[in-house]
Formats: sequence, structure tokens, C-alpha cells
Amino acid sequence: MEVKIGLSTCPNDTYILYPLISKVIDWCCFDFEFVMQDVETLNCMVLASEIDVSKMSVYGYLQTTNYSLLNSGSAIGKANGPLLIAKQEFDINNISNSTIAIPGKNTTAHLLLSIAFPEIHKKQFMFFNQIENSILSNKANAGVIIHETRFSFQKKNLKCFFDFGQFWEDKTGLALPLGCFVIKSSFNQSVIQKINQILSDSVRYAIANPSYSIEFVKKHAQELDIDTIQNHINMYVNDFTVNMGETGQKSINNLKKIALKQKLIIKQ
Repeated sequence: MEVKIGLSTCPNDTYILYPLISKVIDWCCFDFEFVMQDVETLNCMVLASEIDVSKMSVYGYLQTTNYSLLNSGSAIGKANGPLLIAKQEFDINNISNSTIAIPGKNTTAHLLLSIAFPEIHKKQFMFFNQIENSILSNKANAGVIIHETRFSFQKKNLKCFFDFGQFWEDKTGLALPLGCFVIKSSFNQSVIQKINQILSDSVRYAIANPSYSIEFVKKHAQELDIDTIQNHINMYVNDFTVNMGETGQKSINNLKKIALKQKLIIKQ
């Protein structure tokens, strides 16, 4: 059975999926094809039903109608999340008049920005790795960063003005669900269960053999500094990635509840 799997190029995804990609994990009865794209591209592919299994933003998932959540592979942080960065002289009190660079319309980063700062209307959507330069070139006043850039922006003399992970911790006390793996709901339940187990096996293998995926991760990472890559992996590959469990599911349900209350998603 042919199955197309989407993953982003960020270190936590390439780290946990390489055991599967390299076939150290048994493919069982499946013929997998892997598609590597920016997370917003993956969001759009899922929303257009163009891929069978994929990593996507939780905000994107909350907008789907024909995909089911997989238990493994998620990126859920505890007091960790996107950051709002800008040049040193930025005035966050004037944020309503500022142009903000955002790593995609359907990203959880965009949802969090809309929850925390509903007064923002000047938004520029772009790939996550373009945000720092958009600020430095004065095309945007500030930007929301995700992935590896979260650990490297200070090297460019940029400053963090708002931590969405800490904001979420203070607001809810719950983990912050950023990304998840989904599968087409049209697949029969046995297929969904098998793929979920295969994904879980890949995650477990990566964690048990931490050096196995590193060269593959470095090949696709935006930031090549090994400490930056390792910090990213350590932050977002955790127990939730193996199995989100009830706690992870609760965090997603809570995010959905707040998004519905602020009319940032439509009730389905």
C-alpha cells in the first residue's frame, strides 16, 4: 500500500523520522514516499487533502475535517514555544501599529499571536527562515520565530520581547501543543493503528540511539551549529513525542476551546 508522508525540515522532525526513512524501522506492508517541506506548505497540503500522513501545525489541524490525530510524533512544549523578536529599539506597547512577520497563516505561532495580541492587523506571512531578515531589512517591525531560529536570533542582535511558551504556561498551566502528525480519516482503523505504531517505533529508536539521525538532521537544518540543533531536539522531542497521551490531547482540546472562544476557528 502506497502512503505519502510529509515532514518538515526542522530538527525534531528529521530526528524522529530518519529511522523510518532509512528503513531501520520495518515498513511492514507499506510503500512510503516522504515529502519534506516547510510546515506551512505541509499545512496547505493537508488542508487540500493532498497527502496521506503529515506533520502539521496544531492550528492547521483544528481547521481540518477529514484527518485524524496520530498519538506519536507531536511537538508539545512545557513553557516553550514561539518567540516575538525585534530590533533592540522596538516598542511592544505600540504593537497594534506594527507590522509583524509570521511563519504561515495556519501555524500555531499565528494562532498564539492572535490570542495574545488580537489588536494586531498588519501581518506579513512568509517562510520561517525569512523572518529574521525581514526585521533586519525593516520590512517588518517584529516577527514570530519558530524552529531553530528560536535559538540563534541573538547572534543577529535581535531581542525577544514576548515568549508565547511562557504566556501559555501562565495562562493555562498546560503544555503548549505546537505540531502533530495526522492521517486521512478515510483509511481503515487497522491501517491507522499500524502507521501510528510504525511512527512510534521510529521515535523510540531515535531517542534510544541519539547519534543515529544527526547527520541527516544537519543536512536539512537551517542552522548548522550543532548546539543549536541539539537544543532544538532536546526541547521538542520528549515523552509527548512518543505518545501524547491524555495530557497531550487535553492540551490540544484546551487550545481549541480558547481559539473557538476568540472566534479564530470555526466550530465543526
